[in-house]
Amino acid sequence: MKAIDLAIIGGGCAGLSLARDIARCNDGKRQVTVFEPRLHYENDRTWCFWSLKNEAEDTLVSRRWQAWQFSKTGEPVVQRSSQSQYCLVSGSDFYADAIAKIQRADGIDLLLGVAVKAVESCVGGFKVTTTAGDYMARRVVDTRPPEMTQGAEIYQAFEGVEIETAHAIGDPEIPSLMAHMRSDGDGFVFDYLLPLGANRWLVEATVFSPDPGCGKHLPEKLQASLNRIIPDGNFRCLRREKGMIPMGYRLPKADGNEDWVKAGTAGGAVRAASGYAYRRIQRWSQECAR
Repeated sequence: MKAIDLAIIGGGCAGLSLARDIARCNDGKRQVTVFEPRLHYENDRTWCFWSLKNEAEDTLVSRRWQAWQFSKTGEPVVQRSSQSQYCLVSGSDFYADAIAKIQRADGIDLLLGVAVKAVESCVGGFKVTTTAGDYMARRVVDTRPPEMTQGAEIYQAFEGVEIETAHAIGDPEIPSLMAHMRSDGDGFVFDYLLPLGANRWLVEATVFSPDPGCGKHLPEKLQASLNRIIPDGNFRCLRREKGMIPMGYRLPKADGNEDWVKAGTAGGAVRAASGYAYRRIQRWSQECAR
């Protein structure tokens, strides 16, 4: 059984962020292992967040907007700010940056294709049973998401596609954060349209609902959105992404063991009002690593 100082369960946003920030200050004396069941990383996420003028700049931000719009019927309502920006970090940029820093660091391992089957408290720490063998960890940070069928006030389900078009399908400088807002049998529905430059766009169909099964009709809603935005169907699909975010997630009671903590969505990183979590996770990972 291999002994390590810290087991990070899950190599998503929270797990990779923590490992990356530990890598920045680790002297090689601490042994840290990240267990991630996926075999490889793909550009499967887009993280957006609000940044104030006086905040430290995130070097991974690839797009920034100082105006955004909403629409229900008729003309859209545009908002502008000189004090804040809406920022975008792509999954591919985040993964590449985090993995490179982790791989260069001594004492930190990222194990892909390895799933954690059980964690048991024992003398000296925790026995972490994985598909690649057993580990003895002094501490555990568990970033696995909670069950999506319980614990949330409301759910945000979305499905999107990044496309390349022959012509502009919106204002290239103004993202539509909540467009064509309406209600149907699934809940509160809207389109999300981000201009990514050079006739590239991210188009998503989104549903807010207290029902965790609200996303079952998202493929049809996304296709309807594309038909409405691009009636001639003249576009090329570059990639797809989808997800479910529990908003207003009620954190379970702590089990009393301060050396086994939850992080990411299960640790309360998601803002209940919007679903944004990226900036909160970055602040947490820097503080936790320190």
